[in-house]
Amino acid sequence: MLNYTIYAPIFVIAGFFFAFLISLKWENILVKRVATFLFLWRSLGVILFSLTNFRIFLFFFPNLFEFFYLYYLISKGYFPRLLPDSFPKLLISLIVLGTLKLFEEYFLHLRELKLAEIINLLTPFKIPTPTLWEWFKTLF
Repeated sequence: MLNYTIYAPIFVIAGFFFAFLISLKWENILVKRVATFLFLWRSLGVILFSLTNFRIFLFFFPNLFEFFYLYYLISKGYFPRLLPDSFPKLLISLIVLGTLKLFEEYFLHLRELKLAEIINLLTPFKIPTPTLWEWFKTLF
């Protein structure tokens, strides 16, 4: 039987590899270097996790590339004033995105909570079913 927890991060990295290839064509050298570092950083964490099965590697090597990639494309297309075109703006965006991502990584990989459990824990909404999909199906 395929062990989902071992192989899922590998499949995610494989999918983000194509986004990484696109980021290599970005004109802003600083942003391109940061995207490259973030992709390689997460890839290293996934390799270490795959070899050891220690989930802590997924926390300390967060998938910040995903958030950064989306942030850059959305800001470039719709909010050019938010583009990380200087070091201070880049640093601020990485701190904000990194904080959000570490919360996500903590709940998913260290606490091993499902999305419905995270929503129940952090919001006033209460989802009585074990998965968000099961709850969503009850709405229709």
